[in-house]
Amino acid sequence: MTASDDVRVRELTERIIHTRHVVNNLLTGILGQSQLMLLREDIEPNVRQRVQTIEDLAKRIKSAIADLNDV
Repeated sequence: MTASDDVRVRELTERIIHTRHVVNNLLTGILGQSQLMLLREDIEPNVRQRVQTIEDLAKRIKSAIADLNDV
């Protein structure tokens, strides 16, 4: 591996770390808001199901982003 390759790998690693951090911050907001909505008892069942779907998908994204820790 050349010095140029080392620099490229380092830059790519830093970009992955930054992107993972940004996505996790956004997901924290999505998960928090969806969980707060699910605590409410006054929402319609169809809305509750949609919010549950949002929460489930956000958790799947969070899991996929966590896999980037292995990179």
